Amino acid sequence: MYDLGIIGAGPAGITAAIYAARKNMNFIIIGKELGGQVVYNLTVENYTGFQEISGTDLVTKFRKHLDIFNFDFVEEEAVGLAFEKKGLKISTTGSSYLADSAIIATGTSPKKLDVPGEEEYRNRGISYCVTCDGPLFKGMDVAVIGGGNHALYSAISLQSIASHVYILNPEPHMGGKDELVQRLLESKKVTILDKVDIVEIKGGQLANAIIYKQNSSAGTLKIKGIFISIGYEPQTVFLKGLLDLNHKGEIMVDRQNMTSREGVFAAGDCTDYPFKQIIVAAGQGASATLSAYNYIKGL
Repeated sequence: MYDLGIIGAGPAGITAAIYAARKNMNFIIIGKELGGQVVYNLTVENYTGFQEISGTDLVTKFRKHLDIFNFDFVEEEAVGLAFEKKGLKISTTGSSYLADSAIIATGTSPKKLDVPGEEEYRNRGISYCVTCDGPLFKGMDVAVIGGGNHALYSAISLQSIASHVYILNPEPHMGGKDELVQRLLESKKVTILDKVDIVEIKGGQLANAIIYKQNSSAGTLKIKGIFISIGYEPQTVFLKGLLDLNHKGEIMVDRQNMTSREGVFAAGDCTDYPFKQIIVAAGQGASATLSAYNYIKGL
């Protein structure tokens, strides 16, 4: 029986664990991947203490800090949460664990287009991560689908790898940071197509074409790599019906990071807090643990 079960091992979960260790709590971390989505960031430029650092290096520093403490870490995905007389039962793909309290810090996952051909060619020409798969398309023509900061950063990263980058933007104008948009507009290696609706992704052994509509006209773009960069959605499906979620599927929390159920707290990008930043997630992780600690003391 643990004092605290931390579900998720991104910035919020790791920071929650560090604070739990400093409070001498008996805790367990449950997560598929230490570092979460941060490891896929080429550069992080707004984390206090680092003018610029890669996502991988930042996660390494997180882990180095965490490793000075003793803790249990289970590399499994949480699939269920049950409220029992003796506490909370956290079910994973391989086992289950009991705790007096829990912090949900499951973060987000990339959104899908949900068009014909997407599932068929996933990891066969379609990727959701430039950091992971960008080098596979060196010297090739590629497409980035999306119109926000996620798409902008993907396109900028691909400029130095691909022969040419096409951005297929579903909106009338590119969103995101103005300086990033201007940087791409000035590049001879980038073509931006606005008001594009993706109809289908086609190919043979690998994806090689995007069928789309633009201003009611049909078009086909021949490419070798497709990077879907339309944002993220919270990893909270297993909590539906258990905790109060908003229309986006985000966990609703109060100022103490408490959810709608006693003893369950939440932190990071999976919550309804509007600002999705690494440093914000880490701060929420600290807050959630302090709240959980006070809750445990009151039992």
